[in-house]
Amino acid sequence: MAHRRQDRDQLHRRSLDIALAWPPGRGPLLVAVYTGEAKAPVSDLNPVFAEIGKIAAEIV
Repeated sequence: MAHRRQDRDQLHRRSLDIALAWPPGRGPLLVAVYTGEAKAPVSDLNPVFAEIGKIAAEIV
């Protein structure tokens, strides 16, 4: 699995998370999540990214 998380812009509350997984016997799975202009601080979005990761793990 490859993974990259970047909090790009605290002022505009933008964040990006990209993961690439190679499940056994299947092709690669790319998950990309981008948030912009969030009402909450970027650090408050961590649970959202964690939940998306759980959903992706269930798919794999």
